[in-house]
Amino acid sequence: MQWEWQIQKGIILHVFLYLGFSIPFLVMTFILDRMTFLKKHANRFMVIGGYLMIIMWIVLFFDWMTAIIELLIPVFGGFTGF
Repeated sequence: MQWEWQIQKGIILHVFLYLGFSIPFLVMTFILDRMTFLKKHANRFMVIGGYLMIIMWIVLFFDWMTAIIELLIPVFGGFTGF
């Protein structure tokens, strides 16, 4: 039936979604010890990441993302939103 295929398709898409999110983190756990640059500047990355999270929260809370997208449409062309 049609709905059975939709369920299978949804499961396949979720598996690839989870793999796409988890594989980069797994790879980073194995090679992080060899990356001295990341170790040396870890605090800076954390602070910058924290500020970016706060900025994104403010942008999403006040719904400024729509204005940002409207400004970027001429630059990238054709994107009209979700």
